Amino acid sequence: MVRRGAMLLGAGLLLEWTGCVRADQTRAIDVGQAAANLKLPAWATWQMKDAAACNAFAEAFMARFVDAKTGKPVCEFNHGTADDVVEGVQTWDRFALACGSPATRAGMVRLLNYVYGWMVEHGDFKEGFYVKPYDAEHMGEFFQMLWACQEIAPADAKLADENRQLADAIIDRCYNAKTRLIKHPWLELSGGDFYKIRHIDRVNPDLDELTNGVFINSAFRAYMTTGDEKYRKWALEYGGKWNELAAANGGVFPFSADSATGLASKEWWKGSTKFDFQTWGLIVAGRWLHGWPVAMMYMDRGDAKHLAGVNSTLDVMFKSGVGGLPADFYDPAAGKWVRGKPSTWWVPKLVDRPYAMTFDKAAGQRIVDYYQAAKAGGKDAATEEHFLQWHMFTYFGAFDEEWAGIQFKNGVDHAQRRKAKVDACTEMPKSGDNLTDYAMHRPMEFGLIDGSFFGMYDNGRAGNPSTAVLGYWTDAKTPGLPPGVAALVRHVGPEGVTLLLCNTTDQPVTLHVIGGFYGTHRIDSVAEADRPTVPVGARTAAVRLAANGVAKLTLKMTRFAYRPTLLPLAGEAKAW
Repeated sequence: MVRRGAMLLGAGLLLEWTGCVRADQTRAIDVGQAAANLKLPAWATWQMKDAAACNAFAEAFMARFVDAKTGKPVCEFNHGTADDVVEGVQTWDRFALACGSPATRAGMVRLLNYVYGWMVEHGDFKEGFYVKPYDAEHMGEFFQMLWACQEIAPADAKLADENRQLADAIIDRCYNAKTRLIKHPWLELSGGDFYKIRHIDRVNPDLDELTNGVFINSAFRAYMTTGDEKYRKWALEYGGKWNELAAANGGVFPFSADSATGLASKEWWKGSTKFDFQTWGLIVAGRWLHGWPVAMMYMDRGDAKHLAGVNSTLDVMFKSGVGGLPADFYDPAAGKWVRGKPSTWWVPKLVDRPYAMTFDKAAGQRIVDYYQAAKAGGKDAATEEHFLQWHMFTYFGAFDEEWAGIQFKNGVDHAQRRKAKVDACTEMPKSGDNLTDYAMHRPMEFGLIDGSFFGMYDNGRAGNPSTAVLGYWTDAKTPGLPPGVAALVRHVGPEGVTLLLCNTTDQPVTLHVIGGFYGTHRIDSVAEADRPTVPVGARTAAVRLAANGVAKLTLKMTRFAYRPTLLPLAGEAKAW
């Protein structure tokens, strides 16, 4: 970048650059046509109502079940159930990041801090890691909450340090650098007598499991917050090993491997618990499988090789399925993958990743073919069809904005029902699972705001790196849309992004559009009909949306131009 000039304006220094502007000093681009009597588009009306309903629910939930000062929940829990307390709350992050109220976001962090502090006080955490006999499948739910809160409060040094300690414990104490695998059996770091407690004598103490890929997500965030190459190096090594294991296992990821030998287990479909391919199918590992290859790509300039195992596993799932619908359970008696148990609703999340990160034509065709098969699949594939509609709308131009409005309207109905349940509660929840019964699980509508597919439950965005093609920050430098602004990503493709914006207030509003949730993409230009195209050349573009105005913008991007960050407005962007 070449500096062209500078001038002092009041107390601030405005730096003008050729081609790229410092992200926190980008000159605002005027967009939208002001209208004295604006009639809001239906999608914007329902989006604003949806956001309001979600925040009303979240604030009622916190007021009823979480102490406003300490963050202490009303239910009891112990070291084996602490994850259940946050299980239903960590999935709020998609709406909380897009348009959550300050009270909603603060409440999520407060609850996490209490539960984390309780676990440290009771000896459940040692040097940043959970040391009681447990497994990544369950503790992953707790770490998802930590990672969700890191993104909600990206400048929170305490959260960043807690995550760093977790990554350090895995890399420094659990990792076998020779075989590039980690010890799994409950990652027990305190030297306790787990096997005696559980009466397990024949479990391989060097067992690693596919669920442990979740810890790549911790390394990803540690890399963003510290810049230490150690975390990037480890994540690429460890994830690369699992891709190699998939290639050696007929294309499909094995569930378990031996960290002493570096080979897949003989009964590769089995795990140390019943959360394996035989009992639960690919769904448990699938909660994070759609996340950690994405994290690796963000840390490696978008290199598609990190999706190799995902693609080959999907090939096996669809080849073994029925009528174009995927299988996802391994039947050892039959010696093959089968379909028939109701768990394939999560597969639309997984097929999204190869296309969202690469726009590979074959990956896109897989989505289209899957959608057509789901439409013809009847009741058995109804949920898959529902989620795949998001892909068809966002990537392939199906449906119209009215369809998006329906999704937001459904969200309003859901949030209002959940709030009514909270308001009607006469007996306080006694356990984390009981508390989860009052939580709010969102299907997919908030992914329409930033272009990131959002599933259900903890198979959703929570804890996994976002593939959002856009992010938003307010002029106050907080993540999310400014109050009164609605956004709809109408199309995502290799040629760029079509973004609809609507300002429902009677004052102009400035928002910062980010190239990718982690600021990895360079916004080359912003265009609006009847106005000249504006060159940007930075990972953020500040736009000033007219009062009571609606805008339709086309953003051209160069993907993976910058290193990922949780603070895209802080300082100059770091190119690779």
